[in-house]
Amino acid sequence: MKRTGHRWHMQETSQDILGAQVEAIYHHVVSTTFLPYLDYVIHVGINTSNLDDVREASTDALGKSRPLALALFYQIFEMSGDLVVEQAFTCVEASMRSIQAFDVLREQVGLLDGRGVACKYFENLLVLAAAHHTRPALFEAILTKDTLMRLFTKVITLLERLRPWSHASGEEAQILRLMHLDMFGSTIQDSSSALDASPETST
Repeated sequence: MKRTGHRWHMQETSQDILGAQVEAIYHHVVSTTFLPYLDYVIHVGINTSNLDDVREASTDALGKSRPLALALFYQIFEMSGDLVVEQAFTCVEASMRSIQAFDVLREQVGLLDGRGVACKYFENLLVLAAAHHTRPALFEAILTKDTLMRLFTKVITLLERLRPWSHASGEEAQILRLMHLDMFGSTIQDSSSALDASPETST
């Protein structure tokens, strides 16, 4: 299956803080735009032919209806399975690239809008964790277990370094630590070098 995801049309990775922020925001917006397709793949599947399954999958964890999700799921239900998977891949890849865009930061974290950066990191990693946890075989080509574990370390490290500017960042880092323990059975040690290990992404 040939995928044609969105691309950042400037240099591959920005080498300054402003460029990193713009690039990360761009990929984050792409991820958010295509998130309904990933949501569908996670909760409904790919080859579902029963509308009752779609309706049931649109409810939240408490069993309450999600009207917007249901409306989107009905639209996606009419699309080809290959197209739905392609769009879900676009969402996952964009989340990875949004995180990767901040590799340029190193020790310059304090120059950023701490809370805005923290939200994007946290949300992007939640997307990737959900994709890997529910459909690991489907996304294995771009999101391996090792890649996700490196991303967990990278994001947690940066969130903790943002704590002086954003108290919520520390809380989100702790949530991700607990998620990592639950998903992989191991804890993440503090490591200031984690930002230097770039995850592999497809090109």
